[in-house]
Amino acid sequence: MSLSESLKSKKFDIRMLDWNLKNGVITQQEYDQHMAELADNTANSEKLDFEDGSEGQVSGSAESSMEASANGASNMHGFQH
Repeated sequence: MSLSESLKSKKFDIRMLDWNLKNGVITQQEYDQHMAELADNTANSEKLDFEDGSEGQVSGSAESSMEASANGASNMHGFQH
């Protein structure tokens, strides 16, 4: 796969999202449409319990992540524990 093809296949990859939005590769509208078309896989997820007794919870949502990205903030949300 060429570099160009590889980059196109990663258009919505979270690792490339800020760069793609800032450089006009994708628009916020295209990203919003892509997110709306994704299947809800909540039923396929499971709760994580850590050894220290805390529970793993994702901080933020895709929507709040995108708001932060649009405002220039980092979109790398981790787990709270």
